Amino acid sequence: MRWTFYFLRIRIDESFLMFFRFILLIIFTVMKQLFYRRNTILLLLILFVSLIMHFRVFSLDLISFHSWRQTYTQNTITNFYEEDFNILNPRINARGNGDGIQRLEFPIMQWIFAGFYKVFGNHLIISRILSFLIGCLSIVGMYNIIKRLFD
Repeated sequence: MRWTFYFLRIRIDESFLMFFRFILLIIFTVMKQLFYRRNTILLLLILFVSLIMHFRVFSLDLISFHSWRQTYTQNTITNFYEEDFNILNPRINARGNGDGIQRLEFPIMQWIFAGFYKVFGNHLIISRILSFLIGCLSIVGMYNIIKRLFD
């Protein structure tokens, strides 16, 4: 079943709605854990320092020693966004005579990023911000593991 929102110029199908329910569940779970703990100020300070350290990276293009991997991942995100939103069919640009489906790792991150692209448009800064948020969630998870081990 598809719904079309003409004022947003997007089409939403059932898999896309499931994607947003998944994202909202993750956000509410993390917020619940963050705001009901006693050492929240220390954790927020760590996240704020990380934001300041990485702020200049948000506006950069795909550059570094690993630009080939960044480009590959970004191409997969773009192909999910532009062609097929099926998580089981990640496509690459170097297709030759085939359909371009290449299955290496399970592309959950690329699929989630493509979902945000469908809402906000195709902008590299969205990938940068979402990658930063995944890093922040990793810091929160590591904090909780260490806290449980040493309390």
